[in-house]
Formats: sequence, structure tokens, C-alpha cells
Amino acid sequence: MFRVGLGATLGSGSEFWSYVSLADAVRAIRFLMARPGAEGPYNIAVPNPIRSRAFTHALASAIGKQALLRVPTGALRVAMGQVAPEVLGSLRVVPTRLTEAGFESWHPDIASVLDDALHH
Repeated sequence: MFRVGLGATLGSGSEFWSYVSLADAVRAIRFLMARPGAEGPYNIAVPNPIRSRAFTHALASAIGKQALLRVPTGALRVAMGQVAPEVLGSLRVVPTRLTEAGFESWHPDIASVLDDALHH
């Protein structure tokens, strides 16, 4: 949708979106597998999640488009049914334990994550 100029902010745009590049997700799993003491849950995400509005604009910019549209929360709930809370939810997930264990991301921000996703 973004490539044809129909990218849109979903819901209010104020929801936090935690994200990670595929390369960093795989690296983090390998990093943890190589550490015998790494037990329990670890969040695999960039250290600074962003609002969904910022993600929308960053993605549009990365492909040279604008994202001027917004899909209202009510419309998403009707269209997506039971899946809507997954899209409209707001989780500010940070990789505290992963970072404290010494993991360093190759793609620590939205620009580098999108560059990796779109060009590799």
C-alpha cells in the first residue's frame, strides 16, 4: 500500500511500536544461545520504540512516498475483528536484559531497520 501512495497511520498513531530488524533478531537469538546462563524471557527489540505515526512516516519516507492518510480506530476494529487489538495495542518493549548481557544491535533505529529490510 505504501509503494502506491496509500500508506496510512493506523488508529490514533500514538501507540508504541517496538520493532527489530530480521538480522538483529537472528543475531540476538544466536547471542543468547551461546550464553549458558541466558535463561528466562528476553525482549528482542531496538532500545527505543517509536509511535506508530513515526513508523508510518519513516516507512513512507524510506520508499520516497508520503503517508497522509489515517485509518480510524473504529474502522480498523470493524475490518480486522479479533485481530484489531494486536494492531492497535501499544507496547513499549525494550531489550533491557539483552542489552545488559552485552548484545549490540546492528540496526538500532528505524532508519537503519528500514534500510536493511528494503535493500537487503
